[in-house]
Amino acid sequence: MIPSQIPMLPNPSEHDSLTQRQETRRRRRQRRRQRRRERQELLRQEQLQQQQQQRHHRQRNRQTRQ
Repeated sequence: MIPSQIPMLPNPSEHDSLTQRQETRRRRRQRRRQRRRERQELLRQEQLQQQQQQRHHRQRNRQTRQ
C-alpha cells in the first residue's frame, strides 16, 4: 500500500488490526480463486475424459457394425 493511502489512525493497534483484517480478506480471496481454478481444471479434465470415452465407444460401435 502506498503511504498516502494509509489512513491516519491515532491508535497504532487499530491500524494493526485493520491491516490484519485486510490481509485475512486478501488471503481468503486468493484461496477462493485458487479453489475455483482447481475446480474448473478438474471439470475440464473430466469433460475431456468423457469426450474421449464417447469417441472410443463410437469407434467400437462402427467396427462392430461393419
